[in-house]
Amino acid sequence: DVGCGTGDLSVLFSAENYTGIDIDQRYIDFASRQYNRNFTKMDASDLKFKDDYFDLVFVSGLLHHLAGDLFLKVASEIRRVTKPTGRVLIFEVSYMLNKEGLYKKILRELDRGKYIRDYDSLNRIILDYFCIVKSYMMKGPWGDSSVFLLNK
Repeated sequence: DVGCGTGDLSVLFSAENYTGIDIDQRYIDFASRQYNRNFTKMDASDLKFKDDYFDLVFVSGLLHHLAGDLFLKVASEIRRVTKPTGRVLIFEVSYMLNKEGLYKKILRELDRGKYIRDYDSLNRIILDYFCIVKSYMMKGPWGDSSVFLLNK
């Protein structure tokens, strides 16, 4: 789980097969107290795992925090640590592109992500690193999200 934050989504995975990383030690400390999972402070642009290590890499809500060059480095690292037969699942919120409604405006103000990309922009970048198995836009109460299931 690259950019696991407070670890809330770690419960979607079995504890024995889960590794969550985040660059913020406060998030790692919180997640470690809340969930019985493996959490480690690590920079996603310099993953300390062997090549072809993971069967599944999960990325949720991280990419809109990464400037262009950093995004590309993180994508390259995710590709490197994914097994040849592995999958990558990306769930990236795009609600800031949808500006109507007070609730959405409040969320935009609270989120610190400065690099919002629409579905087509994400698609173009991802294709440089992965084969897209399936991708789509998903509607939610906060707006749209881009979802990508990828092969190496």
